[in-house]
Amino acid sequence: MAHGELAEHFPDLTRYAVMKHLSALEKAKLVLVRREGKYRVNFLNAVPLQELYGRRL
Repeated sequence: MAHGELAEHFPDLTRYAVMKHLSALEKAKLVLVRREGKYRVNFLNAVPLQELYGRRL
């Protein structure tokens, strides 16, 4: 999902705030990014979440 489309789902946040959150999630490797021309498509990376879930006591 492109960040513009994603921002539409959060009307209380500015587009800049959504992009800043996506940047933090990308740094944490929770979101993967694929660039297609002038577009940036974001995908959830479930692997780190699955690893955390698997480490439960």
